Amino acid sequence: LVLILEDSRPRTRCPLGVVIQLFPGQDGVSRAAQILTSTSEITRPVAKLVVLEPARIIDGEGNSPSPGEDVTDVTARFR
Repeated sequence: LVLILEDSRPRTRCPLGVVIQLFPGQDGVSRAAQILTSTSEITRPVAKLVVLEPARIIDGEGNSPSPGEDVTDVTARFR
């Protein structure tokens, strides 16, 4: 999931998209990406994209859960 930066919009109004293909430059480094948005497919330079990572839940000991690990419901203490 990426935020597609546009010079004419503040970041809070920039569209979201999913990268479906990367286009490398002559040096082998990705320089552009084809992105699927809610309304179209567009190609943008990777310099205009911000990768959005999922939030990580950290328990009281500062450990992140491992994939497949049972995690306690931390929202229960706020009910």
